[in-house]
Amino acid sequence: PVASSSVKPTTLVKGKLLYVRNNNVFSYNLSSNQETQLTQDGSEVNTYRLPKWVDDNRMSLVRCGDKSADGKSPYTCYLYTQQLTGNTPVEIASVSSQPNTSGIHLGDIKTYAWDSKKKQVAYLIDEYTDKNTVTKLYYKSDASISATVLKEFAMTGGRGGSPDDSVYLEFSPDGEKLLLNFTWIYPSSPDRDEGTLFVFDLPSKQLVWKMANTWTSNAHFLSGHILFAKQQSTATESAGIPSQAVWIDLIKFSIDPKDGITKIAETPSWYGFEPLNKEMAVFYSVATESGKGVALEELNLTTKSKKLLKEQLLPVKVIDETSLVVWTMKKCSENGPEESCGMDIYNGFLTDGIGVFD
Repeated sequence: PVASSSVKPTTLVKGKLLYVRNNNVFSYNLSSNQETQLTQDGSEVNTYRLPKWVDDNRMSLVRCGDKSADGKSPYTCYLYTQQLTGNTPVEIASVSSQPNTSGIHLGDIKTYAWDSKKKQVAYLIDEYTDKNTVTKLYYKSDASISATVLKEFAMTGGRGGSPDDSVYLEFSPDGEKLLLNFTWIYPSSPDRDEGTLFVFDLPSKQLVWKMANTWTSNAHFLSGHILFAKQQSTATESAGIPSQAVWIDLIKFSIDPKDGITKIAETPSWYGFEPLNKEMAVFYSVATESGKGVALEELNLTTKSKKLLKEQLLPVKVIDETSLVVWTMKKCSENGPEESCGMDIYNGFLTDGIGVFD
C-alpha cells in the first residue's frame, strides 16, 4: 500500500495519485515513490474532499468548513481549482448552510466532474433552507461563466452505506454527453421513483435518457456505449413467506437510445466494476462463505469468462490497461470498536489503505 486514506483516490496525470489523509490532500508519484502534501490547514472543522487532477499542474478539490477561525461565519463548502505552484485558488461553486435541528449541516457538494479538453465542469450540490433540502445538478460549458441547472431532485432519504452505492458524474469522450449515477435517491416507494441513472445532451442541455424502476451503480462511458450495473429481482416464496432473490446484471447501453440495451453478464455477488478497455473489466465479488471477505476478479465482456486476480482487494480506479488503484483490506471483528466490522459490507473485512495492482 502506498498510503492510508478514508477517501477514494483519483488518478489522471503523469502517474500521480491524489487522496485525502487526516483531512489534508496528498499526491503520490508512482514512478519516484514520493509523497507530497498539498494542503496544510485541514482539520476536523476544515475538511478537504474529492481531490482531482484538472491538468498536469492544477488540481480541483472541495473544502468544507467555517470561513473564519472564530466559527461565526456560515458553514460553507467550496469547489475550486488550485495551481500546484500555490497561486490564488479559483472558486467554481459554493454552498452555505446553517445547522439543522440536529446540528447537522446539510449544504454540501456531493460530487463533480471535469472535461479538461472543453473546459466543462458539472457538479451536484445539496442546497439547504430552513424548510427543505434539494439536490441540483449544475453545468458550466466554461468554468468561468454562470452555471445552468440541468436537473433538480427532491431529497428522498436515500440509500447510503452499501458498497455499491454511487454518486458519480462523467463526461463522454467527445464532451457531448454527461452521465449521472445517483443511487442515493432510490426511493422507498414507486411513486417517488425519479430514476438512478441519467444521460444529458450538453449542447441542448436536455435529459435524453434515464433508467428508472430499478437501482443502478458503477456506470461508465465505453466505446460509444454506457456500461452499468443494474439490480434485478424476482419474487419467491418459502414457507408461505414472500422474499426477493436479487442479482446484478451488467448492461451495455448505446448512447443512442433507439439501439436499446444488451445484457452482458449476470451474477449474484459482484460489485464495483471498472472497465479496463472495450473488452475487459475488473470487479470485486463477495465470498459466499461468511467472514471470508471479497475477491478482485477480471471479466471478459465478450466471452463473459471470469478470472480471479487476488483476494481482499477492491478496485478503485484504472490507471491504464495494466495497472489498477485498489483498496487493500484488513480483517475486522464485531468484538471491539477499533476493528468493528460495522455494517460488514465487505464480509468480515475493512478497507485499510491504497495500493497499485499490476
